[in-house]
Amino acid sequence: GDTTRYRKITLERLRAADEKTTATDAALLARRTAMVPELLDDYSLALPVGRRAYDDAHSRTRQPKADDDMLVFSYGALLLRAGKTTEAIRVLEEAARMNPDRLWTKQFLALAFAQADDDARARRYLDESERWMAAKMDAVFPLPENWSAHLQALLWRTEARRALGLPVGSRSAAPLRFARATTKSSASRKETTTP
Repeated sequence: GDTTRYRKITLERLRAADEKTTATDAALLARRTAMVPELLDDYSLALPVGRRAYDDAHSRTRQPKADDDMLVFSYGALLLRAGKTTEAIRVLEEAARMNPDRLWTKQFLALAFAQADDDARARRYLDESERWMAAKMDAVFPLPENWSAHLQALLWRTEARRALGLPVGSRSAAPLRFARATTKSSASRKETTTP
């Protein structure tokens, strides 16, 4: 189906990425790879692309840019998909310090803290992201031209809510009763560490 085709295209693009790939292109490829949970069997294949974007954001040979946080975010998102939760949290928190108002960073921090069994912090970031969506989504990403940004935000919001065992049907940022999903176990959220 479409997932198989998207997986194939993603793997081809990851293999084609090299030292000539710009940091912006590397970040875009990293972000698109991280968009879909379980897209790759092994997300570590994408980490060099994400690391290239991350390193560029920290390069002392260029002037900082307004979207450097997205270079950092892209690497953090891939780290999370690769199961490197502790490192992902560190990198995503760095992206959040660079731009505290970035929706997708809040959403991935919610996912990362849920994966790390820190439900209070996961819920805090999820709540922040839902308030952002309710207050700013349509102004920052006007429809219809930004429909893909809306879709991406809703998909990651749904993923974070499921990780916390919360209902997924409403865009409301109103407080919801917290209930851990009974099918979620600590064993299913194992972390691998970076050497």
